[in-house]
Amino acid sequence: MLRQLLSKLPPELIVTMLAGSPSVVAQGNKFKVPTILRVVGPDTDEGMPPLEETTIILANSPATAQLCETRYGRKTPYVLELVNHDDYTCEREPPGSVTFVNPRLKKGLELVTEVARRLLHIPFLIVHGWSRSEYVPAEARAIEFLSELPNVRQYSKMSEMRDVYAQTRMLLVPSKWPESWARVIGEAQSSGIPVLVSDRGSSPLQVGQGGVVLPYGNIELWCKTIERLWRDQSAYSELE
Repeated sequence: MLRQLLSKLPPELIVTMLAGSPSVVAQGNKFKVPTILRVVGPDTDEGMPPLEETTIILANSPATAQLCETRYGRKTPYVLELVNHDDYTCEREPPGSVTFVNPRLKKGLELVTEVARRLLHIPFLIVHGWSRSEYVPAEARAIEFLSELPNVRQYSKMSEMRDVYAQTRMLLVPSKWPESWARVIGEAQSSGIPVLVSDRGSSPLQVGQGGVVLPYGNIELWCKTIERLWRDQSAYSELE
């Protein structure tokens, strides 16, 4: 279909990303139409296909730009994703919960599972994401384990994240993989919610002074930090 369109009515520019990018880039090269590949993270070859010299690369963060430079051997500009704060600002309902969005292994599910198990006196909220892929067995087991903990609630996919943040005291982004640019950080900070992030990808840069950066694998430190922010209002207020 794209080939027919390009042959009959060639555009001045093609912009593509993620699924289908390899074929779109190939057709753009074939018909000599300037093509921009927008790269949004360290996913798969589907999102970072082989390129011609004429293809323009545009990353979504400094971390993604570095990945592109390593893969393609050329300087890569980036444009950060913007969050409309008005869409996420909310009145929070005390005491709130420790919230984790999108329970996947690469997002830090194993760490969150262990932290929630150790901190049974602190409420946790797990919000499932919109991914179309099924949970792998290890993810399914962790989610089942979390469902049996007395301090954990789980929500299915949420179209209105403002309702989630209204119930959130702090947000966890303990990603195991290098996040390119975690949108939930900006969403949560729209309402002054402190965010605890792992020391990987762009998250440390993104969280700024509105949260805490922690080593991914140090569960003890994650527990201590959550405990301190839960109990110490002065420490908590410094991050709001």
